[in-house]
Amino acid sequence: MEATVGLKNRIYREAISIALQKHFPERIPLSLPQAATNDFYSVELLEPDTGRRSALVTGYSGDNYEGQYYNEPTGSGAKASIIKRVVHEYGFKYRHYFRGYEFGGTSPLMFIIGHYTRYHRILITLDTFAQRRFNKRPLARRHRIEVLRMFVDKTTEDLRYAVSHVTVVEQLYSLRSFAHPQRDVTLNYYNLLLRSLRSDGHLDYEDHTYRLNGAGMAALDRYVMEEKRHNQSIRQQIVLSVLTFALILVGIGQAYITWTAPS
Repeated sequence: MEATVGLKNRIYREAISIALQKHFPERIPLSLPQAATNDFYSVELLEPDTGRRSALVTGYSGDNYEGQYYNEPTGSGAKASIIKRVVHEYGFKYRHYFRGYEFGGTSPLMFIIGHYTRYHRILITLDTFAQRRFNKRPLARRHRIEVLRMFVDKTTEDLRYAVSHVTVVEQLYSLRSFAHPQRDVTLNYYNLLLRSLRSDGHLDYEDHTYRLNGAGMAALDRYVMEEKRHNQSIRQQIVLSVLTFALILVGIGQAYITWTAPS
């Protein structure tokens, strides 16, 4: 039992030691192009009682790790001091900020393995390949009624649903769309489309986000009913065409029988 505890403690301490070698700066750039040079680690230790109190490790002094509590009820910034010999009793969370990407987990052992195997580079290579494949496909534009239907579906799930045109693009095409060659054109298109729906009274606009209103719901209902009537009319036309063709064949058959009958 003691050997297991000792091994766990050494794993924790090795993981924290690695993280402090690439300690995060005071401000971490999270957007490109500034984030393109990122290569930082951060480690967060969660107190063993409830895990609700978290300390961000910033260094060590003697037998203690130093850090800051950032989710204190009274505010962030309170100093933390954690004894190294009991650090394994804490919960563990890590983040790796690397070239615009962010990786994370809760296992100190997996963090160590990932550090030495450069596993994050493999993930980035796979992600780059997937992005290239995605970029080869055009971003097919959705019509107004399709976007309005999306608003109805999302609002039905959450009455607080309110989004910008940027979020609409993300929900329709995924985050990969923001690295697509047609990104700007697509964003402009949905910006204009949402403005159009707002001008027609189908969407409300507040705090830079669009929200479905009753008129938009009614407009979709009218469209659905018209679409059903249209489809029903098409089916009726098909049935009439088939019956007409059948009657023509019957008439031709009767004429042939009459013509070939002996006089």
